[in-house]
Amino acid sequence: MDVLVMLEEMPEHSALLAHVNSVPSPLNSERPARDVVTLYGDATPESLALALAAAVESRREPAERSDTIRHLGLWPERGAVGDAAWRDNDTGELVTRDLAIPLAAIQATADHLLEEFGASIRRLVAGLSMPDWPEGARRAISFTLTPYAGGRLTLYNQELVGQSISNGPKSQSSPINIDDTRSTLRLRQQEEFGLLVESRASRVYNLAGTGSIAALQHVIEPRANIIEIRGINQKANPQFDPGGGPTAGIDPGYEARTGIDAINKANEVTYSIANHLNARTTSGANEEAVRWELARMTLSQTYNFLPVSTPFKDLIGEAMVQPNEHFRISANARYNVYGLGLRDANGFFSAIFRDFSASVGPRFNEQQTFRFLQTDATARLSRFVEAKTSSAWDVTAGRATEVRGGVDIHFDCWAILSEYIYRFGQDNEFRISVNLLGVGQVSTTSRGLGF
Repeated sequence: MDVLVMLEEMPEHSALLAHVNSVPSPLNSERPARDVVTLYGDATPESLALALAAAVESRREPAERSDTIRHLGLWPERGAVGDAAWRDNDTGELVTRDLAIPLAAIQATADHLLEEFGASIRRLVAGLSMPDWPEGARRAISFTLTPYAGGRLTLYNQELVGQSISNGPKSQSSPINIDDTRSTLRLRQQEEFGLLVESRASRVYNLAGTGSIAALQHVIEPRANIIEIRGINQKANPQFDPGGGPTAGIDPGYEARTGIDAINKANEVTYSIANHLNARTTSGANEEAVRWELARMTLSQTYNFLPVSTPFKDLIGEAMVQPNEHFRISANARYNVYGLGLRDANGFFSAIFRDFSASVGPRFNEQQTFRFLQTDATARLSRFVEAKTSSAWDVTAGRATEVRGGVDIHFDCWAILSEYIYRFGQDNEFRISVNLLGVGQVSTTSRGLGF
């Protein structure tokens, strides 16, 4: 359910509490239908809960359709009164129907909303009531509640019976854990439930006469995803997908962190808050203004509701500054809150131009004990051809661990990527892959070069 909440002045000589209008989703669009709730006068948690309850109850009408347009007025004594309209699928004619929702039904739903989401509703009211909004600006905060449920069936032809240790490449002397399996058919059966809660608040600051930037937009986006997984045959499965990986700026959640093969009983919430600062330049005669993301800061973490000794996962943070459209500085890190300190950190300095881009930055991981200097570069040689190269330099050992270089040939419906890969202590490789539009990678061939 997608809801936009707005606050306006109280109409003269009227006891109207709120208007609730529905906006159906556009044709051929995945965007859900939206309810626009407009409060009048002084907003309170109770009045906002009543307006939200009217939106919820209006969707419970027996003739509810996805393309229905509704207009409701909420009154303190009469409840919600209005009408609904939709197009008949057979005749194409516009059908209308009067709506009347009793105040008792709305009040019961409002009490339930305050009980379940009271803290979120009070924060919304506080944001709507901020006294320092620019004069004449519309004060709006949107939030979305998306419940979801589903099942997953995974068929394995192997069962994990133990683990052994391989010594790994002789040049690295790095032991590797190997899964020991036996051939058998196993069907993992799981059911998953969850609730995704998202919100967005923004404000625009005009900077006329202060340089090339004409305006700044500050956007705050809190987000929480609650997940519950139960099932059978969830253990003793070989793990083809290891999950995890280096920090990518935000907590990816349970499934991406664990790997699809290790998904087990779960009950946790992943929460984050992102701050964006967007910029817009001044525009001259016959010129379009340039808009870009000037800065971003994100914090995210996961809390496990199951009875474990360390319910809080690592705190992940990301920061980015892009002073103009050509240069960007970014960094992200993962911090353990139980005394282990910094576990993972990455930084990049990037330069972006029309036909060339490059980035360089350090990568650090305490658990895997590596310290790399990562470089990447891409050059467009023509409309259809790009050259790419990347390298990972081991700062501790003083050597290149991996170097890649290749050519990407791409047309409207297909593309070919050919690249040479050098890996220290392992066979070097030459790889060619073919991708088709709408299908993805359809063919890959590689050959070890033996040196």
